[in-house]
Amino acid sequence: MNVAAELGDDSGRLTGVVWPGDFFPGLMLELRRLRGDTVIRLATTWLKERVQAGDRETGHCYDLRVLTREDVPGSSRHGDSAVGLGPRHLVMRTVRRRGLLTLDGHALMDRSALPSAVYGRRPARSQAAALDSAVYVSHSSRNSVSLSRTSRP
Repeated sequence: MNVAAELGDDSGRLTGVVWPGDFFPGLMLELRRLRGDTVIRLATTWLKERVQAGDRETGHCYDLRVLTREDVPGSSRHGDSAVGLGPRHLVMRTVRRRGLLTLDGHALMDRSALPSAVYGRRPARSQAAALDSAVYVSHSSRNSVSLSRTSRP
């Protein structure tokens, strides 16, 4: 695969990369380049056994925090939109994207902040009620919402 390296003063990026179908956000990659060489070698690190990561099974090391943030309802390789999502998926998407992340990949959000975080403004009473009823009961308390990658709405 031919890719281009765009190098700046402080950082760089690779463009033209076509990722294999089983690669996903959060996958840990190791890039190697020998001094003076133009070839960059990319590898993943294999886990001792395959694990379930959300809706997929993988045998590669990955960062659960990145997976929590990026692998949300309405997001895919082809686009990212909340249009058409129901209340449960809106809650999941918002808490994962805007909530506080713990080291083990849980996303936390103050429950009172959820309606405004979902809609970007104070929602209508019916919208707020729909969100409140959509909060996954076993992962919520009176004051906060907590979601992990294994939470299912």
